[in-house]
Amino acid sequence: MSDDKSKIAVVMGTGAAGIRALTGAGQAVINDPILIEPSIKGPKGRAWHIDYEAMRKRVSAIPGKNDASLGTWLIEAPWAHPIWHSYVIALIHLRPLTDVSPPKINMDGATHEFWLWAANPEVPREPFIRGQAGHPIMWPVNFGSQIRSSNDEAAIKLMEHAIGEIVGGRLSPDTDAFDQWVELFGDSSIKPEFRK
Repeated sequence: MSDDKSKIAVVMGTGAAGIRALTGAGQAVINDPILIEPSIKGPKGRAWHIDYEAMRKRVSAIPGKNDASLGTWLIEAPWAHPIWHSYVIALIHLRPLTDVSPPKINMDGATHEFWLWAANPEVPREPFIRGQAGHPIMWPVNFGSQIRSSNDEAAIKLMEHAIGEIVGGRLSPDTDAFDQWVELFGDSSIKPEFRK
C-alpha cells in the first residue's frame, strides 16, 4: 500500500473563481494583440468603441433609421477571468423604429438597454473593432439591463463609466460579479432571462 493519499477538492461555482480554484490559473492569455489606439484606457485593461458606421456599410440589413444601436465597445480585461480576456458591451435606445416591432419594456420608464457578453477568445478582435466583422460574442449573456436616461449621450456616458470601472480593475465583467452589476444598475430592470 502506498503512502500517497487521494486528495479531493470541491469547487463551488463555474465562473472565474471556480476555474482558478481548480487550475491555479491567473489571468487570460492574449494571443491577438490589438494595435489600434483604445478609446478608454486603465491600469487593468483597455476598450475600443466599435466603428458602427463601417459595420452599417458592410451589413446592408442595418439601415440607419431601423437601427437602435448607440454604441458597442470591445473591452480587454484579462484580469477578470483565466480564459476570457475580452468582453463586449452593446447599448441601444428603446424608442420605436419604422417597420420594426416596438421594443419590449421590462421596467417602467426604461429608455435604453445594454448587454454584456464574454468575447470568444479564438476570434480575432481587430476586424470587429474596425467594423469589418460581426460580434465575437459568446452566449449566454453575462448581464443585461434596461436603464432610464435623460438622453442618448447620458446613456453612453453611463456605459463608458462602467467600462472605465472595468479597465480600472474595480468592476469585473465576469459572471461571478453579477452582484456588482446589480449594485450598479439595480435588479428591477433586469430582463427575466438574465436573472440568476
